[in-house]
Parts: sequence; C-alpha cells; structure tokens
Amino acid sequence: MERTDRNPEIALVAAVDRDGAIGDGEDVPWEYPEDVEQYRERVEGNPVIVGRRTFDLIRRTPGDPVIVVSRDGTRASSDPRVSFATDPGRAMELALEGRRTNRVFVIGGEGIYRSFVPYATEAYVSEIPERSGGEAYFPYLGAGWDVAETIPYERFELVRYRNDSPEPVPELAADAEVAVLEGEEGRMDD
Repeated sequence: MERTDRNPEIALVAAVDRDGAIGDGEDVPWEYPEDVEQYRERVEGNPVIVGRRTFDLIRRTPGDPVIVVSRDGTRASSDPRVSFATDPGRAMELALEGRRTNRVFVIGGEGIYRSFVPYATEAYVSEIPERSGGEAYFPYLGAGWDVAETIPYERFELVRYRNDSPEPVPELAADAEVAVLEGEEGRMDD
C-alpha cells in the first residue's frame, strides 16, 4: 500500500533485549555503538516523534524536526528543531508541517510506541542478545506484520518488519488519546 499525504510512512525504531525490554525506566541498560550509529544515520534529517522521558534521556536527539509528546503543554526548547505536542495526533501534524518527506520515525518510549503501532508501516528493531531486566517494553506488533529483512551486525541483528495493513493516520489522535486516558500503561510521556 502506497502511503499518501493523509497516510504517511511511519517507521518505529527500537533496540530490544531478549525479553523485549527497551529500557529500565531510567536508561537504556546496554551500549552498542554500532547500533547507535545505524540508528542515527537512519533517522537523521527526518521528522522524529519521541516521548518526553525518552527525549530527556537522549543526549542529542537525531531528526529534524523533533516532536516531543508530553502532557506538559508549556514545555519549550532552545533547539529550533524541537517542538512539543500534548497528543500523538498533534505530534503527527507538527512532524508533517512543511515536510520534505512522507516518512516519520517514532523512537519511543513504550507508551509512544503503543500509540503508533497500528498506524506504522515499518519497524526497525535491533535485537540485542542479552537480558537487561528492563521495565519498559516494546509492544507486540500483532497480525499483519512480517519480517522484510534481517541485517546482521557484529553483536546484534537489525530486523526490519513491514505492516501489511496499517490503519489510516487520521484516526490517530482520537484513538491514541483514548488509550492514554484509559490508562494504557499510563505512560504517555515515555
């Protein structure tokens, strides 16, 4: 399915351990420089959506623009690439405003991934071969997702998944907001 203005390509990007953990709630408990490098190269210069807590953990968030989803509508940044949105629908609007591309990358955390999984067309998942005891997890992708490619690296594998039937993006704001209000992990600021 080709994505259009109303249905942009949405790619999830994550590193997960053997148990599906993406972090321990405070930090990413592993260090793989080769993974960081491929991730930054993939998203650099493209619109990125990230949760507030994840944004606060990343030293220099790649992407342009960088849209941070936070419950705090008063947040601001001195970085001209960074904007804040209080819900995923508004984050998509900001990411696509004056766009140069039809692709948006979603880089976490857990609640943000959950909000975007139904609408995503791809997921780039670095599978880290260890157990971290993490407390934040990458969500189950569900039916309709297939492995499109596996790229071996020296210490991990990058698996690219394709979603055969992503939901139309216009439903994003209402559905995601409802999930958060109903307590879907209660972690919108991931």
